[in-house]
Amino acid sequence: MHFDTDAMRWIVENEATSKKSCDNIVLSAVYLFIKGRIHFEGTATELVAELKTVTDEIIYPNRVTRDLVQNGYELSKYGIDFKYERVHKGRVIILHYNGKRDSSDGRNVTVTQALPDSSQTSI
Repeated sequence: MHFDTDAMRWIVENEATSKKSCDNIVLSAVYLFIKGRIHFEGTATELVAELKTVTDEIIYPNRVTRDLVQNGYELSKYGIDFKYERVHKGRVIILHYNGKRDSSDGRNVTVTQALPDSSQTSI
C-alpha cells in the first residue's frame, strides 16, 4: 500500500485475493435448508447443525445469527420470514419459507462445496 500524493489517496498494491463471501454461503445454505423444511424454530447452534444437511462449510452459530439479522430484507425477497427473539430458555431463531413470495424465479442457488447429493443453488 502506498499514498498517491497526486490523487491524495491510498493505493493498494498486491491486494490479497478475496475469499468467497461467507454471507452468501450462510444465506444460500439457509435458503436450501428452509426451502425443503418450510419451518424452523430453534437456537443458532441447532440451526448450524441442520445446515450441515445442505453444506459441509463450517458455519459458526454467532456468524449465522449475525448474517440473518443483517440480511433480513434479502431473506424476505426469497420468501423467508426471519424472527429472532428471546424466550425463557434463551434466544430463538424462527425461519419460515413461503414459496409464493420467493422471487428467485427458479434460479439455481449454490452453496460452495455443497454435499454431493444436494441440489446446487446460491443467493
